[in-house]
Amino acid sequence: MALPTSPNLPAPSDTPPPRAFAQGVGLLLQTCGVLMFLTTCCLCASSFLWDPIRSPGEAVDQTPRDLQRLSQSPRVIAWRDLASDPGKNGLMLTIVTMTVGGLALASFGLGLQADRAAASLGAMLSAAAMTLVLLAAGAGLWLGEASPATRLGHGVVFALVAILLAFTIGAWRQVRRQPPPADVDVIPPGTKIPYSFYHDDPPDVRLADEIARRRAQLAEMEEQLRQMRGKEPRDPEKTD
Repeated sequence: MALPTSPNLPAPSDTPPPRAFAQGVGLLLQTCGVLMFLTTCCLCASSFLWDPIRSPGEAVDQTPRDLQRLSQSPRVIAWRDLASDPGKNGLMLTIVTMTVGGLALASFGLGLQADRAAASLGAMLSAAAMTLVLLAAGAGLWLGEASPATRLGHGVVFALVAILLAFTIGAWRQVRRQPPPADVDVIPPGTKIPYSFYHDDPPDVRLADEIARRRAQLAEMEEQLRQMRGKEPRDPEKTD
């Protein structure tokens, strides 16, 4: 037995939206981007476990070396640090890429779900940039000193970003082949914008409507009272 449908509601259609794949990729980017960002937050919060702070004795022993480094050019110090410990630099690049890239993927994924044309290009470029940076970070991790867990984690993240890059390329091609309408952000004339989540009108408009409604009820009650008084039988003694 078929359920009755309201004449005011549009009939359900079995055809998917024209950019369903791109919107699905947007949901995937949001999920993966938020997970990457939260993972890096947890790693940075627990950095004292896998990168312990120097003890006071070690700090005193390294003070002459630190003073000697301060006498040199900051640019020379930066390049020397990058070349001396590629493993640590690879880990730094991985964490920074997951943090910044995760936020970028989540933002552009939201744009894809909202059917924004520029979001597909931004998502593809972000995934491509993350892939290149993670490739350089992986070279540092394998050439320098790094734990097996760090290398394994980097491999998982690199594989995930590479898969997301393939998805973003497909979404960009779909949006380019079937672009969204130009007036997707334009509100049609006559559209009622709700005042809040609970009420459609502001408080002054709701108060004026309530006063008008009560006045109409009062006028209706007065009219009914006049009709009832007009139908009452008259007393002949009072008329004489």
